[in-house]
Amino acid sequence: MIDINKYESIVKLSLQEEERAWVDKRADIFIKNIKTLESIDVKNAIPLVSVLNVNGALRADKVVKRLTREDMLMNALDKYEGYYKAPKTLEQ
Repeated sequence: MIDINKYESIVKLSLQEEERAWVDKRADIFIKNIKTLESIDVKNAIPLVSVLNVNGALRADKVVKRLTREDMLMNALDKYEGYYKAPKTLEQ
């Protein structure tokens, strides 16, 4: 059993007693499941790289025409010295 009150103060929550009991019960289930997973021997398991059974699905790199700076900025709402200009989002 874990101390829900400790975690409740860390995350700045104020739970009712029935909510605290609900969280406590689920936390116990979660910890039990983690302990079950920790007990599984995985020494000889092959690491999983992908859930898909795909081999060699990467495409070949091809040289393609690149856009110029002018082409990229052509439809920009606001630009300054060859760059996109955006409104300030932070106040000083």
